[in-house]
Amino acid sequence: MKRHRSIILSYCIFCELLLFGVSASNLQAQQQGLFEALYIFKFCGFVTFPSERQSGDFVIGVLNAPAIATQLEKAVLGKYVGSQPIIVRNVSDTGDLSGCHIVFVPDNMSKKLPKVQELARAKAMLIVTKGVGMAKEGGHINIFTNGDKKFEINRTAAESIGLKLSADLLKLAVVL
Repeated sequence: MKRHRSIILSYCIFCELLLFGVSASNLQAQQQGLFEALYIFKFCGFVTFPSERQSGDFVIGVLNAPAIATQLEKAVLGKYVGSQPIIVRNVSDTGDLSGCHIVFVPDNMSKKLPKVQELARAKAMLIVTKGVGMAKEGGHINIFTNGDKKFEINRTAAESIGLKLSADLLKLAVVL
């Protein structure tokens, strides 16, 4: 059953690739940031935020990763989380993350993770990372590739700040 869900998620991402007009000839050029962007977008539907965060814009902050922010902007154009329109902000400093619902921290920004964690505790922000060991260091969802699993979840860290992760998401991940 786990394998089946992983296949379904992979199929959904493949379909998103097709929707973006990515062909085999230009896949490599557009690939940078695309997979991370699609995962971040898909995570939006599997996380429930506290009620005070369920109005206004749904903001996804990308910490100093413009290629991922650009791909994410394409993925979320005209999309909503519930009744909240999704917007993307590429930011160069953690001070610009206020108001974000989701924050993406790439590996090259891992030194900023403690500050992002502090902000997340204050505002119930989901921290999505991509880097070795970042979920163990306090990121909530870490994107990686390990066989049929594509991400790991630090459930304790996410739930401790008031985020609810869907059972379907947990079944697809390596849960720490």
